[in-house]
Amino acid sequence: MIVSEHHLNTLPLHLMKEVVLQIDDSAYKKFLEFIQLCPSVELVSTSELVDSKDLLDKCFSATISELRQDKVFRTRGDYGYIMLALNENAVKGFFFYSPHDYISYLKELGFDQLPGLSTLYDTLNKVSGRYPDWEYLDHPDNKEKLRRNNIIIRFVSAFNRAKRKLSEGFSENQP
Repeated sequence: MIVSEHHLNTLPLHLMKEVVLQIDDSAYKKFLEFIQLCPSVELVSTSELVDSKDLLDKCFSATISELRQDKVFRTRGDYGYIMLALNENAVKGFFFYSPHDYISYLKELGFDQLPGLSTLYDTLNKVSGRYPDWEYLDHPDNKEKLRRNNIIIRFVSAFNRAKRKLSEGFSENQP
């Protein structure tokens, strides 16, 4: 939805930067009011599509595919760290009530060679605390702690990159 059409439409694109933001629903109205006060800012689009299930599924699928291609998953239990982080809002829009739900979701997206339930439960039992301040109860060395934490960092980064890329496609197709 284009909020305003002012002189910005005539500026060369190389003089403008495009920024993608996620704004909490409670701050959304105030943010729009603030943007209208800035004459050098144009709100190009807002999109409920950005959080649609279809888009989130595509982003999730692209992210898991990228992490697999980059060989980020060393063990099948590594998928469990992603489930835990998603349940703690590392990425909005996901919550899995059980490892069974999570595996079912991955299968629904077309993935195979997935961890079993016992593998995921074992992974969940290795972690205490809240992301990103997890404690690993199996006492891995520092290198392994870093690797496990980097799985989540890589996931969030790849997910946000996929979301930006797919969201741009939606905004280009908007009237």
